[in-house]
Order: sequence, then C-alpha cells, then structure tokens
Amino acid sequence: MCRDTKGSLIAGEFESQLLGKTFNFQIYLPACFTSDPDQPYPVVYLLHGLYTNETQWDLIGLAKAMDSFIEMTETPFLVVMPRVPDSDAQAASPIHQVIPEELVPYIDENYPTLTDRDHRAIGGVSRGASLSLRIGYERRDLFGKIGMHSLPMLIDESTSYAKALGKLESSERPLLFLDSGNNDRDLAMARTFDLELTKLAIPHTWYMFNGYHEVAYWSEHLPIYLEWYAQGW
Repeated sequence: MCRDTKGSLIAGEFESQLLGKTFNFQIYLPACFTSDPDQPYPVVYLLHGLYTNETQWDLIGLAKAMDSFIEMTETPFLVVMPRVPDSDAQAASPIHQVIPEELVPYIDENYPTLTDRDHRAIGGVSRGASLSLRIGYERRDLFGKIGMHSLPMLIDESTSYAKALGKLESSERPLLFLDSGNNDRDLAMARTFDLELTKLAIPHTWYMFNGYHEVAYWSEHLPIYLEWYAQGW
C-alpha cells in the first residue's frame, strides 16, 4: 500500500510540428501515481502569465497545494503547465493550435488520462487566463471547464465572448470560473465580463478577493481554484 504524500513535478518536451521547435512543459504527478491505464486521471492544463514561463506555477506553489488537496480530498489528478512564448500572445498565434492539437494528444498518449471533456479543464493566470478562455471556447469539445484568474481582456472581447457563450446549448458550454483581486489593475475587465455573463444568464462562478495582480494573490487562492477544477471528479 502506497503511503507517499508528495507528488512529483517533472519537466517534459516534444517536437512541435506546428511551431517547428521543441515544446516544453511541466507536469505534476500525484503521490502514488501509477501508469496503470486502468486507473486513468483527470487533467488540468494551467497557463502562466506574460514575461514568465511554466515555472511561474512553482512560485505560486502548485506542487505543495496539490499535495495538500489530494491528501485532504483523495481526488488525484494531473496538472500540465505548458511554456507559452511571449510572442504567442495574439489570438491568431499557433499556440491556440499547439495546446489542443499537439499537447493534449501527447499527454493522453503518454500518461493514463480520462479523455472526455468532463475530465479535462484549462485555466490560467493573467495572460494565461485570456488564452484559456480563447482556447477553451474554441475547443469546448476538449475542455469542460475554463478557469480565468486575474483575467485581462478588452471590453469588446467581454461582449463578444459572452454573446458567443450565450448561443451555446448548456450541455456544450464549459463551466466558467472568474476571480480577481480588489486592487488588481485588470479588475474592471474581469468584472465587465462577469456582468456580461450575468446579463445573459450564463452560469459562472465569480469571486472578488482582496489582493493585487501578483503571485502572492494567486498562491493564496490556489486551493479554491483546485477545489473548483476538481468538482465532480
């Protein structure tokens, strides 16, 4: 019987045909992880902010928070943290294809995962939140949940995405989580999106906590994020 309580944070990579170069990521494997395909795991894909890389999640405290969450809830899942180049911040960037078309299949082929959308989520902080919304909406066949932490977006984006989500059948629409600090520089943008969703009666979770647009804020609220991602698992 396995008595380990600490998971593993492992660096991974593969050759991306879409980018024409090596694509890097980190993956968190729970304590007592088994590669037995008869014991597959749900997966959360977490994206980092601008001008950093996948190790931002180390600073936020992902591994320690996951260890505590799994020990408390007995709900293990994998967390994949891809490296998103700063030049890939635009909506038309290849990263919007790399994650769903190359990274997700790579993870599913190399790790024992549950491959239905109800057991796969995508989320991120800051710029990673914006990318998660775009990728999650475009590939809602893959992702059943979208987490947006300290979301920066344009006002017209708020309206257009809210309207687009409102046109979807409830069974097709991903679950949505939004949060922002009350002193966050992008609070108005996140709040506008929340109000647009509310106006259209689109179910979503919204929190405004105390805090700023910074690692300390995300670290403090990471347990709440993990609990939300794991709901139903």
